[in-house]
Amino acid sequence: MSRGNTGKSGSIVREITITDPTGFHCKPAAQIAKIALNFEGEITVEKDGAKVSAKSVMGLLGLLAVPEKSMRFRVIAEGPDAEGVISKIQDIVSGKYEEVK
Repeated sequence: MSRGNTGKSGSIVREITITDPTGFHCKPAAQIAKIALNFEGEITVEKDGAKVSAKSVMGLLGLLAVPEKSMRFRVIAEGPDAEGVISKIQDIVSGKYEEVK
């Protein structure tokens, strides 16, 4: 489940829920970081007031790899095709996106 809206200065903000019973782990973190590294803008992940760059696998794991059922977090993307990149991140988190393209 997610909710999207436009944030400050044209950024796209979406709330994403992790529902995978295995939680958030290395594979989705690496896939998200790969997308972020190839994105021309900035992607930030936020949970409980803490923010990390989506380009950092370790930052993502430190923020999201906790044993919490139905954990929610926000993704903020600024740049070209911000909506598309957030949709890819949501697909990865929901387990629907096997190979990062």
